[in-house]
Amino acid sequence: MNNVTKKWVLLKVSSAILVPLMCWFIINFVGIFDKDYTDLIEKQISNWDIDRLAQIDIILLKMALCEFEHFAGIPVKVSMNEYIEISKYYSTAKSKLFVNGLLDNFVKTYTRDGKIKKIGRGLV
Repeated sequence: MNNVTKKWVLLKVSSAILVPLMCWFIINFVGIFDKDYTDLIEKQISNWDIDRLAQIDIILLKMALCEFEHFAGIPVKVSMNEYIEISKYYSTAKSKLFVNGLLDNFVKTYTRDGKIKKIGRGLV
């Protein structure tokens, strides 16, 4: 096996382990901080009742908040783009705009409050 093949195999094995592990962490962190994330969402949608939102939008927003706060190695823009893209396919027609707007507000608030702590180059 040459070096390129070894790196490819290592990458495949790593992603096979890391992706489920990351999903497990996100699900558990969202469960642990569910009330905090719900309160944050409710503050941002002051003119709306949270029960009127699509459930998938609430879940995606909570997952994104989790990534912003607890996954220092994932750039903010990557997290935002992931959840906006997911909302395009799995939620309502206008959800991508809604999710984008709220995530943008969350990032501004979290950055101002010092809650986003990213490590590495270009991660903010």
